[in-house]
Amino acid sequence: FSVIDYQKLNQTYYSPLFFNDTAPTEIHFMRGVHLLQADAHDAAIEQFRAALSQDPNHAEAHAMLALALASTNRLEAA
Repeated sequence: FSVIDYQKLNQTYYSPLFFNDTAPTEIHFMRGVHLLQADAHDAAIEQFRAALSQDPNHAEAHAMLALALASTNRLEAA
C-alpha cells in the first residue's frame, strides 16, 4: 500500500455527503481500502462490513475484510 494523506482522506471520505449508513456500497468499500492503507484496521473492518451488509456478494469487500481481520490477528473471523 502507498502512504496517503490522512487529513485529505478525512475531508474526502468523511464529509457529510459520504459519512452515513446509507452511503453507496462502493463508498464504504473505498473508505475501507483507504483506512486499511492508513493502518486504521478496526475502522476499515467496519467499512467493509457496511459494504457487505448492502451487497453480500461484493467479492472484493470479502477479500479486503479477510485481509483486515488477518492483519489484526483475528484469523478465526477471517
